[in-house]
Amino acid sequence: MPITLTDPAFFNQIRATKGHGASTYLVTLAALTQGLSVTFFRSQAEAGINHPLFAKEVAEPIFYRVSNTRRAHFFNGTQSDRISATACAATKDKLKTKALLHAKNLNTPVGGVMSAHDHVLLGRLHQAGVRRFVIKPVAGSLGKGVFLNQTAQQVAGYLQANPEQSFVVEQHIKGFEHRVHVVDGVVVTALQRVANHVVGNGFDTVASLFAARQEDRKRNPYLVEKTADVAEVEMALLSRGGAWSDVPPLGQTVWLAANGLPNPQGDIILSFDTLPEAAKHLAVAATKAVAAQSAGLDILVEPSGTAYVLEINIRPWIGAQSFPHPKGDYNLTLPNALVQSVFGAPNPQPRPLLGFDYQALGAEVFRQGRVTKGVAAADFARFGPA
Repeated sequence: MPITLTDPAFFNQIRATKGHGASTYLVTLAALTQGLSVTFFRSQAEAGINHPLFAKEVAEPIFYRVSNTRRAHFFNGTQSDRISATACAATKDKLKTKALLHAKNLNTPVGGVMSAHDHVLLGRLHQAGVRRFVIKPVAGSLGKGVFLNQTAQQVAGYLQANPEQSFVVEQHIKGFEHRVHVVDGVVVTALQRVANHVVGNGFDTVASLFAARQEDRKRNPYLVEKTADVAEVEMALLSRGGAWSDVPPLGQTVWLAANGLPNPQGDIILSFDTLPEAAKHLAVAATKAVAAQSAGLDILVEPSGTAYVLEINIRPWIGAQSFPHPKGDYNLTLPNALVQSVFGAPNPQPRPLLGFDYQALGAEVFRQGRVTKGVAAADFARFGPA
């Protein structure tokens, strides 16, 4: 009996769980259905190990061990102990990632680290014909602190306004961004991040389309808490000369975001079937280039189909892949692949799982006075008859 993720027993848990905790929850579901044991620890010290790539202390129960009768592996979120130190070091440093990709002739935007005191490369890129740039933090994620489509003058001004910091500055490439997840040399899932928008039907106003879209998002536990900033949406609409009362014709897209960056108000649409094969090949090659067993890659695809690697993430969040919106089926495809990459082929008769109280498990993991060595996830799960 497959898990129905729309069931309240699972929907409400994922709704109450964020970030790496949500990823851990989904991987645990996959492991429990495969008959594997999952044990959570408050720290590596409690688990009796000292893995240099895992945080010793965590703020939520995302450090855990998955095991069967033959072997055991530790996880931190989606990162297993099969991930090498080489892969972690290569992907933590954006410039090192870029250098490895360039060395393998794999497409990635040209650029480098710049500061108010060292921005000679900006002039060289401009002389080479690059006219628009992206500014991003040297170490960052989730699109925070990223500025798109900047002129050389704007980049220089930003560097001067932040004289104590360094930033990655690279060429701006127009296209759509996809999150592609590779496991053991195979693209398992892909989704496209689309900025906040509505699509006209020829008779509803922008206001009506927007209200319907917000209501539809409530069916997705990954999005239901991400309510719209109406003032921000209205500003984006007005900046494009639009109004709430407009009635866009059938098929016309009305953008409701200030820029094309992925943000909580955007859609997350499965794109595995529409992603160009060249982009899939690039994702696999890039994962291999950084010596990673699995990774989540941000891939930008131009209208022409040419693809570029923007970032490689060793411990990506995977909630969006399991709860795509608005038309994707809710699924455990990626969590299952991560578990199977460590423990082999799936059980042909999955264990029926009716519920798993992740919040109660977390409370027990950090309960003062607990003397048990670890907490078994199965103690907080409900199983159906085999």
